[in-house]
Amino acid sequence: MGYNLLPRRKRRVARRINQIEASGVLQLWKVIMSSLPLLQPILDEFADVVYGSRFIGGKPHRILFFWHSIGNKWLTALSNVFTNLNLTDMETCYKMWKSELVKSVNLKENRFGFEPEVTAKVSRIPGVRIYEVGISYYGRTYEEGKKISWKDGFRAIYCIFKYNLWSLK
Repeated sequence: MGYNLLPRRKRRVARRINQIEASGVLQLWKVIMSSLPLLQPILDEFADVVYGSRFIGGKPHRILFFWHSIGNKWLTALSNVFTNLNLTDMETCYKMWKSELVKSVNLKENRFGFEPEVTAKVSRIPGVRIYEVGISYYGRTYEEGKKISWKDGFRAIYCIFKYNLWSLK
């Protein structure tokens, strides 16, 4: 393989790249359109950081796993205890920040510890204005690629303590 592609293989690869590029443009458009509700409070100069919540508002969302939602709400409540925030969805993947804030925070986590770390560090920025907006969310089943497990929940708990108690920098 590598650079020694046969001509037929090259054509198949080129077709696939074109398909990916075409779907990539559509995906980018979907991301831009879905980001507008998060961007609006920043554009209106109400917020510095906006979280998208799967649990507020009248937006459509797919109904999936009961225990995952309970775990998420429990992790959010634990985080709120230490950050003194009243978020409804700390573990959301939808967040928008002003660029100067992103650049001012040294982030270390890569996986499911990222949300507790971001939330802890943002909550300590003096004068920061944090907002939440309702989002549409269409969660995946494990068959569709969902990868979270109970281990990720324990990592999130560890990171809530780590970034709220043990590393107050």
